[in-house]
Amino acid sequence: MKLLSIIAVVISLILSFLSFSAGMPSPPLVEKNTFLIGGFLPWWIDSSGLDTSSLSWISPFALTPQNGEWISLLKYDGFLPDDMIGVRMLWTVRIFHYDDGSFLEDPDETYAMVKKLKVFLQDSDGIVLDVEDYCLWPYIVNFTAAYRKLYPDKLLYLTLPDFRVSVDMTLVSDVDMFLLMAYDYSPENGILSPLTSVRETLNNYSFLYPKLMLGIPLYGYVFNTRGWVSVRGNSLMMASCQDAHEEDGETRCMVSGTLTTEGGELLHADGYPAVFLTDKQIKERISLAKKYHLSGVFFWALGYMPIP
Repeated sequence: MKLLSIIAVVISLILSFLSFSAGMPSPPLVEKNTFLIGGFLPWWIDSSGLDTSSLSWISPFALTPQNGEWISLLKYDGFLPDDMIGVRMLWTVRIFHYDDGSFLEDPDETYAMVKKLKVFLQDSDGIVLDVEDYCLWPYIVNFTAAYRKLYPDKLLYLTLPDFRVSVDMTLVSDVDMFLLMAYDYSPENGILSPLTSVRETLNNYSFLYPKLMLGIPLYGYVFNTRGWVSVRGNSLMMASCQDAHEEDGETRCMVSGTLTTEGGELLHADGYPAVFLTDKQIKERISLAKKYHLSGVFFWALGYMPIP
């Protein structure tokens, strides 16, 4: 009889635990054992005809804080590709040094702002948090904690700027995926994404590998009277490129032709220095991500050139 009583107690405890677990919110779904491929879609890019067949997720780069509200910078309807079957959509919440991001410094204000994201999360899978005002980095945990409490079933991705910021275990717990922006290492000097720097950054974030995706640029730099200017990759590929050679995994040459800047302006080059990644070099970075057993890669930005 005593044995039967013990068995009954054990069964009761198990049933109680299962009942408790059933009432808990489900954790955000993140693909396992899958090499993910994602991409940012800037608000200034027309997505008509954009091929998303190889993508796991796409993120409209569009939400910004203004006067205590979230504003979408998208300027036209139908910004997403028509065929989005099997592709997740996560809004990018972008906060630059000129944006109104001071709310992050106060947990209560942060909670109130995160709560206002509800309207954007109703028909999406989550957000990418892109805080590029690095003075605010110590306060990001206010955002991630509020987001995880308010939206336990939504994905939360966080961009990482090479190795200039620290990541504590609270962030590791709150965030589903870290997006390593392994580009723009020195825009003022025409240094885009040298492999030596990429590897150094990856080694610095080795503890994040299971949750880390490697960023790959689909643009390059061209030097003119304004200094180094960001130019879309497809226009560089179609231009004349003299004295082309590889330096540390980047292609450098003297480019001539009509180019398109990141913002969509035309730039007429006549033997200007240029630096960019070829299809081969992009594929090498994808192979590097697999070698380091990362979760995948992502691209900045969709619409700049076809993904190899």
